[in-house]
Amino acid sequence: MWGRNHVTAPGEIHNLNGYTLESTLNFLDKNYAYTRLEWADKDDLLRPADRTLLGIKTDHPSFRIGAYTFGGVRDIWNTDKISLGIGSDLTFYTKPAILDRIYGTNPLSWKLFFRIRPGKMDMSSMHGTHGNMSGESKPPNP
Repeated sequence: MWGRNHVTAPGEIHNLNGYTLESTLNFLDKNYAYTRLEWADKDDLLRPADRTLLGIKTDHPSFRIGAYTFGGVRDIWNTDKISLGIGSDLTFYTKPAILDRIYGTNPLSWKLFFRIRPGKMDMSSMHGTHGNMSGESKPPNP
């Protein structure tokens, strides 16, 4: 995915881009491995005191920030209506070295979570009407 914020302010016009790539792999029916890779241009990371500390003179300096998440979830209870799972992920971040004094040299985050979502759809009931646009039911083939 790609997105853009077009910023206009008195005396300045610039674009802040963001990119995301994500994927999920379901294996052994109840297990999911996923990743999310993000890059975003940010111009609102620093307070005036932070800019002074870093020796930055501009009001809204822009930085490219990266976030790389890797995680997994296991379904622990499923019905036809609801699925409950427990999971965890780890995110590594990249940023320009000038921000090290505020964000550290190797920022990362970890989370443990509980997931609630709708149950899996049963598509088998739709099989008998596939290609039959009239809505009439047909007897099964012998």
